[in-house]
Amino acid sequence: MYWSHYSAKIYWDIERNIPVLRRTEKSIRIKCTPPSDVRPALGYDILFIRNLIRNYFKDPVDSDRFLPLDSRVILLNKIPYPDLAHEIIMDGHIIGHQFYDFSLRKWRFKPLYAGISKILDYRIGFYAVTSLTKLRRNFVVHRGDIVESSLPERKGEFVALTTKDDLYNALGVLIKKNRIRVLKSWRARKFPRPRRSGSMYEVIKANREFVLDDVEESTRFLKSISKKYVVDKRIILSFSGGKDSMATLLISKHAINDFYVLFNDTGIELPETLEYVAQVAREYNLRLVLASAYDKFFESLRVFGPPARDYRWCCKVIKLAPIAKVIKEKFGNSTVLSIVGQRRYESLARARSPRVWRNRWIPNVIVTSPILDWTALEVWIYLLMNKVRVNSLYLKGFDRLGCWLCPASELAELELVERNHPEMWNTWSEYLRKWSEERKLPKEWMNYGLWRWLSIPGDVRRLLDRKVLEGLERDDRGRGLVVSIEGRTPEILARVEVSKPIDTKALVEHLKPLGSVRIEGESIKVENEFGRVTFYKAPNLSIAVEYYHSYEDGIKLLENVLKALLRSLNCVLCEFCSIFCPNSAIKIHDNGISVNENLCTHCLKCLESCPVVEYLTILISGTRSP
Repeated sequence: MYWSHYSAKIYWDIERNIPVLRRTEKSIRIKCTPPSDVRPALGYDILFIRNLIRNYFKDPVDSDRFLPLDSRVILLNKIPYPDLAHEIIMDGHIIGHQFYDFSLRKWRFKPLYAGISKILDYRIGFYAVTSLTKLRRNFVVHRGDIVESSLPERKGEFVALTTKDDLYNALGVLIKKNRIRVLKSWRARKFPRPRRSGSMYEVIKANREFVLDDVEESTRFLKSISKKYVVDKRIILSFSGGKDSMATLLISKHAINDFYVLFNDTGIELPETLEYVAQVAREYNLRLVLASAYDKFFESLRVFGPPARDYRWCCKVIKLAPIAKVIKEKFGNSTVLSIVGQRRYESLARARSPRVWRNRWIPNVIVTSPILDWTALEVWIYLLMNKVRVNSLYLKGFDRLGCWLCPASELAELELVERNHPEMWNTWSEYLRKWSEERKLPKEWMNYGLWRWLSIPGDVRRLLDRKVLEGLERDDRGRGLVVSIEGRTPEILARVEVSKPIDTKALVEHLKPLGSVRIEGESIKVENEFGRVTFYKAPNLSIAVEYYHSYEDGIKLLENVLKALLRSLNCVLCEFCSIFCPNSAIKIHDNGISVNENLCTHCLKCLESCPVVEYLTILISGTRSP
């Protein structure tokens, strides 16, 4: 499924000059980049956009002609860029992009479509009228091609372009004095200038009936789902402190009222969110349940290093584990209905999601989202029409809430954190600096926030030179064990490089789920139906696997033994193994785990669920056949 085939339909009422959620006779569909999950620009956003446009135009008079000083509604639509970027929609059309320039580390404005048309009509800002009959992408407009212009002095600035007959408009960038490279071109069109400005009050009034219809549908849906799946009122609502979960909370109180509210305190939530959750719990008299990770994130850094978008160990350790633990303690293995504020226009994965599904990691939890088909604009209208107090972070420029150092954040979002909470950010920045220096990583790893990836994506790689990319190869996150093996009949010998001292007691406990374990002098032996394994700790660690049936069985047994070794060396006490053990055979202590051999059935769910096994690699080389 691609976004081009799945996009929200948002309309603009031309007469009232406001966005509407339902098509009317006097409305047009807003043409913006899919998934078109537009949101209203709030007070902070409008001031930010106005300042950005003033910086672009230089002349405040030109800026105010381009973006009038009135109450008109502006929408923002998040779009793909190397960093954070939005389409700015005004009067029903895109006037440009606001984007965070990854290389310059600053916000910029790029005029487009209706914005280019306005610049050319009013002859404001930077523009050039050419003698050309057509403008094509990457074509360079020379001084001799220009018949009228107002050009910037500094290269890299954006310029509005048009042909001599006004048939084609384009966006260009100044590359040298009086030379402009065409970035994008299109057939020119006239954009109507609305007679009135419109306002958010009118947006709420015009869309009220549509939103109330959706609230009623969501309420009916929740009532039917709760009757179908729930016994003894085992219902929880996941509350993050964001707008979507707040809207879901209001709908749920209409539908079923009697439920627990679960807040996952990851230990890296912003103070405003913690304060807001407590405030909402008091105001709505909620039965609040905390799933707290305490300091587990920072404690786990010693094993995993900084998280990344393609290395998100943190989600398992500080989100899933605390949530699963609370649900198990409160409800055992009984069926639980979990209500979430998930919307399909947030990501491709969520676009594919059904409205009801079973939690992958906690099978007894049925998850449902009553607002799955809502857009961000509808959520905001619903909250505003009910005069709901929202998380104050939205009023400070934040759009996405959650863990404040999440690697999924863009640089622009992390700068907002730094601006609002410099002490918190400096602590994280200092950790990253030390981690980087220990591995002699290039300065770009920190300056460009490259710690947010293990494998750098293509649009970012293109901004980096070869030496930087080569230096990034010293990033050793996710590296667990290095093993070389020799295959012999009926035995496999493995030599293991270990950078940490082996704790015999811890290793024995982690080996117990594999079979019977005993210590003989300096060696440790494990045996099950597939074979016998012997650990020799001196002078270097080696593992001998005597397999009883096939070589493949021997390799599988070796892999499981190596996973147990990896866990014993790197256990972060996340409690995943004890939570998911079906027989409660595993207990967590301050200094490690213990396994009750009388209860353990060797199902290996502890190995399958462990984040250490999932995120730290075991590199095996050598002979792989007998």
